[in-house]
Amino acid sequence: MKSLLGAVLLSAVLVAATTVSASAGCPCLALTGDTQVLTPTADTQPAPMVADRTEVTLKIGGITCDSCAYIVNQVLEGVAGVQSVALQSTADPTVIIAVVDCDPRLASGEELAAATNGVGYPTEIIDDNPI
Repeated sequence: MKSLLGAVLLSAVLVAATTVSASAGCPCLALTGDTQVLTPTADTQPAPMVADRTEVTLKIGGITCDSCAYIVNQVLEGVAGVQSVALQSTADPTVIIAVVDCDPRLASGEELAAATNGVGYPTEIIDDNPI
């Protein structure tokens, strides 16, 4: 039921984003073609909570709409070892801060940044702290 609701919400957001930002060069539009990049599978579910955790803070650019933030969230949650993702807005509406709680044995700041860079959102590691 949760994945069905997520798919319905994603469809609604992507339709709105396509209408609003079709001419803005929005990275999320490249992901809305015939492929279903964000379909959750057993392989992309977060790993179970473990004792050792790291909080990685990322600065992510190229955000032009709410769909972009949603895609960034889904991509980060899909990285093995990620426990939670919290997105925060900044004074620059095209940049968000992502605070990612993860298992350092399964996910590193570099892997998280590579995941978001890989879908078109330039990412910089701000902090990588054990918690």
